[in-house]
Amino acid sequence: KLVQALLEPLTLKKLESQSGDLPLYSEAAPEAFLSIIEEDLTKDEPACLALMKPIDSAMFGRSHRAGLLWALENLAWNDSLFMRTVLVLGRLSERVIEDNLVNKPAGSLSAIFRNWMPQTSADLEGRKKALSKLAEKFPDVAWSICVDQFSPHSRFGHYSHKPRWRPDGHGHGNVVAVGEGNDFALHAFNLALAWPHHTRSTVGD
Repeated sequence: KLVQALLEPLTLKKLESQSGDLPLYSEAAPEAFLSIIEEDLTKDEPACLALMKPIDSAMFGRSHRAGLLWALENLAWNDSLFMRTVLVLGRLSERVIEDNLVNKPAGSLSAIFRNWMPQTSADLEGRKKALSKLAEKFPDVAWSICVDQFSPHSRFGHYSHKPRWRPDGHGHGNVVAVGEGNDFALHAFNLALAWPHHTRSTVGD
């Protein structure tokens, strides 16, 4: 109830003014927080999408989007909310952000699905299902993630935000066995081969 009172009705101003506390909100009330974000994304002009804007190129330019992304990264460690979190990040990733800030929705998604060091507690089969669903709902977003799994240059990654008190991420997020990583990469490869609508660009990839 407290998180709902703080955020509803959700506006860009609320997201910006409470950016630093959003990870705490998502940890305090995961279901309520995620439901608020999902509801916002059904609107014609979602506040969450408005938050996903490039930072000012000036020296003191500031972005408030990192707080929301860290909050969603917290939820990706929760197995029961994993699929919903992936789809929210997929929706946010549809808007390409052209700036130098590392924190982007696509970056959070890429970390979650990184075959050799996935930043989630979801098991191998759960990650496969989520990637397939992402490809179904947001193909433009999922394509680059799929290709990245079997790219010979894809060996760089960072750790995602983890809850401070909830144990959802405990023991997860480290490098997985080679066989598990290869299994997920093969799934992504087969998914890419069976892509419903190839273009010159996808075939080139």
